[in-house]
Amino acid sequence: MVVTQAGVAALWGARDPSGRIFLYAEHLRGHPEPSENARAILAECPWIPGVIHTMGSEENRSEVVRSYRKLGFASEGVAFRSRCLPAPAT
Repeated sequence: MVVTQAGVAALWGARDPSGRIFLYAEHLRGHPEPSENARAILAECPWIPGVIHTMGSEENRSEVVRSYRKLGFASEGVAFRSRCLPAPAT
């Protein structure tokens, strides 16, 4: 899952025993409102663990993770952590 000021994107995938990865669902919203995105993502597959990628300060990244945990991600057994990605090259 990627959270930016421009919106939120998430992909669902699975790996078979041979190592092939299948992507089978997606979520894309053009605004980063946590409550709307969390509701849509948890409605799809609440039991699948994931990772949140955010950009910005450590404080901002921590706030994003806290927001999603408060909205049910942690209570559904989904383990999320924040990781800062480098800014895209221009």
